Amino acid sequence: MTPATQPTKKARFGESPNHAQKSAAAPIGASTATFSLGKARAIAAAPAQATAKATHEEIMPLRRVSSIVLMVALLFTLPACGRQITPSPVTSNLDGDMVIHFRTNGSMDFVNYTYAIVFDTCAPGSEPYPNANNTTYTSYSFAWAIGGLYAGSTITPALFQYILVSGSQTQLNPVRVTSLNPSTTTLVLNDNGSNTEFNLTFPLTLLENPLQQATPCPVPEAFTTSWYINFFTIDSSDRIQDSLGQFANTDTSYQLLINTTVAQQTQVVRPAGIVGLPSNPAAQIEGGEIDVYCPCL
Repeated sequence: MTPATQPTKKARFGESPNHAQKSAAAPIGASTATFSLGKARAIAAAPAQATAKATHEEIMPLRRVSSIVLMVALLFTLPACGRQITPSPVTSNLDGDMVIHFRTNGSMDFVNYTYAIVFDTCAPGSEPYPNANNTTYTSYSFAWAIGGLYAGSTITPALFQYILVSGSQTQLNPVRVTSLNPSTTTLVLNDNGSNTEFNLTFPLTLLENPLQQATPCPVPEAFTTSWYINFFTIDSSDRIQDSLGQFANTDTSYQLLINTTVAQQTQVVRPAGIVGLPSNPAAQIEGGEIDVYCPCL
């Protein structure tokens, strides 16, 4: 799961996005890319090691990302369309947090699949697509990986920041952010009681260069408050099986842009007529929800 051209730490997600390239993440007909955290496979030469502080991060491959989140109750209703919204996690204060609900069609499998939430938080920004290997991961800046390689006795979220290789504006290294505060970053599995959904809560400010890089985004670009987001499921061979787009693991058309300065509860709904859906329901993404709580960025 390591995008080779966007900022994310650790051995399999990739690193900071190179927004100099704004073409589709992969040309039509391109083969599905291997997604590896911590290994820049999308570039001709392996990128040099990122210069992140050892006290905050470590480089290691992330090949599987699995996540399970289930909704416990439906307490909110969208006034305009009547859709029910997943309730907030039970915490004392969600001000300044983002809560992401990731839902699959079948019971989640954290052993054989990694569930990934990928972000492009650098301006001007573009959607991170599953076949980013073909464009050096220019639309990756951060990624949460749940399950798979990280599914030990306890499933915990792994955050990666994509770091620009020194002296380059096109090569990125995924570096893991190890300084996560368990009191502010929480993962709730099976939050809907059907084992088809998990929710992840984290401070919006966490995705503000946690590895303290001098140039976390390709120069002259910088972090923005408008985030492009995508969901992936990845198998044990590091192959992306599905995404939020109509064309599953080869999609280059989906767009999900979240303004982090506005409080909102946004339903994540997949388009109709999906092509190339994986056969295992555990790898089939149904959708989810993204909630932003103010004070915002």
